[in-house]
Amino acid sequence: HGSRYGYGLSTMWMDNVYCYGTEQHITDCRFDGWGIHDCDRSEAAGVRCKPMPPPTTTTTTTTPRPRFPMANVAKDLNIRLQGGRLKEEGRVELSFDGGEWGVICGDGWGVREAMVACRQLGMEYLAAAFATDIFGGANMTRVISGIQCKGNEESLLDCDHDQFGDVFCPGEGLEIAGVTCTATQADLEPDLYQLMTSAYLEDKPIFLLQCAMEENCLASQAYYEQA
Repeated sequence: HGSRYGYGLSTMWMDNVYCYGTEQHITDCRFDGWGIHDCDRSEAAGVRCKPMPPPTTTTTTTTPRPRFPMANVAKDLNIRLQGGRLKEEGRVELSFDGGEWGVICGDGWGVREAMVACRQLGMEYLAAAFATDIFGGANMTRVISGIQCKGNEESLLDCDHDQFGDVFCPGEGLEIAGVTCTATQADLEPDLYQLMTSAYLEDKPIFLLQCAMEENCLASQAYYEQA
């Protein structure tokens, strides 16, 4: 604005133009009306455009690793938490059919898998899922990787995983599956009575509302005079 690119034409078509930024054409924006303005030629609007930069990312196609039911390779699965400050947290350790204890590669370990782990441990609900070595276990054997659960299983034995014996743990190998469990579920139901007693409503004239018009913080109906 301010005629940075020279004085405008003598005819001004639009004034006080307000756009959301998502419009395809400037005529889709709100303005005072065609030819209605209080501008002079020194207030002509201007822009500087630049082409869209080329994409910097490339798309690669990889074949997902196949998953296999864990129940096909073991009949019994023991689970425990180790390395935490409390009994409800720590790295997840597994033992198949009474064998050696080992950890789970944390690559792909998420909320669904951690929910099943807490359920199998008898700790009811999940508070947080981790893929980290903060609970130790970096020197332990990774017994399994690629665990994939739906979230409603009773045991990790009901989930799928990478081919048994073919542990795939990319990166530094420091991503170890961990959880924090809790006996109570978060209360997500709003307390209606508390809302009613704490809400504060006040009737104010609209002209006291401090809002720049170009911020579009009012409904479009607010800009029309009502008889």
